Amino acid sequence: MIVVGLLYNFNGMATWCIEAAYALHEHGEHVLLVVDSSQRADLKAEDFPFPIFFWQSEPFQFSASKWKRVSSFITSTFSGASSGFASKLTRALGQEGITPSVFLFNQSNLQDSACPIPQYIVAWAYPTTLWAYLRKTVQQNDHIWNKQFLMSISSAVSWYLKDKRAYREATGVMAVSKRLHQSLLEQKIRAELVYPPLRLEHLPPLFVGGEPRKAIRILCAAVDLENPQKKIIWALNALQPFAKHLSLEFHLVGQYEELPRMLKNWGLHGTLYGFLSRPDLKRIMHQCDLFLFASSFDDWGYVQVEALAANLLVIAPNISPCDEIIGTQELLFESGNSTSLVACIERLIHEGRIDYWKEKNKERISTFGSQHFVKRLEKWIP
Repeated sequence: MIVVGLLYNFNGMATWCIEAAYALHEHGEHVLLVVDSSQRADLKAEDFPFPIFFWQSEPFQFSASKWKRVSSFITSTFSGASSGFASKLTRALGQEGITPSVFLFNQSNLQDSACPIPQYIVAWAYPTTLWAYLRKTVQQNDHIWNKQFLMSISSAVSWYLKDKRAYREATGVMAVSKRLHQSLLEQKIRAELVYPPLRLEHLPPLFVGGEPRKAIRILCAAVDLENPQKKIIWALNALQPFAKHLSLEFHLVGQYEELPRMLKNWGLHGTLYGFLSRPDLKRIMHQCDLFLFASSFDDWGYVQVEALAANLLVIAPNISPCDEIIGTQELLFESGNSTSLVACIERLIHEGRIDYWKEKNKERISTFGSQHFVKRLEKWIP
């Protein structure tokens, strides 16, 4: 039995667990998805075609002594030592009569060398240097040298050490991009390029038969549209002088507070939907032309792949892994460069390349599908 875990949150890490389990199940594998019962109890109401093991691992027990508590915190945070998760999970599964043959883990701190069962982990972060981990932390924080910033720095160091240890000790590492894969190989890590899987739906082009566009519909989506690291406000501000000239219409999905006032001040035509469920977001995707992803970093772009599958063009910064997902320089702009962003969109519109790249999407999207994921694993995992 292939055991996939740990599903405990609501982001791309959780998506990976669900999609990996679906891909393996649909391929005929005997798969079990492990879910944290305390954080994702909502999934108990879901009807999955494969078995789910709801379980909460034992919390780390701190010593009663103040100094020992400090020592334990430092050790657990900065040593990169294994938490023993895989061993604990193996014992819990054994009590239910379940014997795993392979573990597929979505993050490095689940790997445990004391557990004899083969463990393959996903590597997300690129570049793999400590400086790169710290740089991303700085980019995510509005203020520095406050308590939250210092905690973020500690977390970045901790994850760097955990990743570094687990990459060396895991049975194998599933790198989500070519650059990350190459970097791991250069470090003598047993790694393979395995794109995160996604169940894909192919739709015909929204505009067919040469119908004229009255406006180019641009979609931006994030949990928090005003989060500075998503750079959505930056992109809207950059495009507002040209929006009327280019006939741009904005569709914005996510939480917001000040955006209605900003759109009015900038004279932009747009629709604010608020936070939507994943199915509702896909419905909006099918009604738009371009998906604008402006964030200056991302470990993997599930929302970009979903947009491609919904037959949108994805416009994104020329950074990894965005460049690899999109596959052409024509749809990329220089990160943080407003002139480059405007030129990218203007070129697509004036040269009439939107329908051309929508057709190309259909050829490219299968690279990120479930079948491709399973084939990569079959070549690698006994």
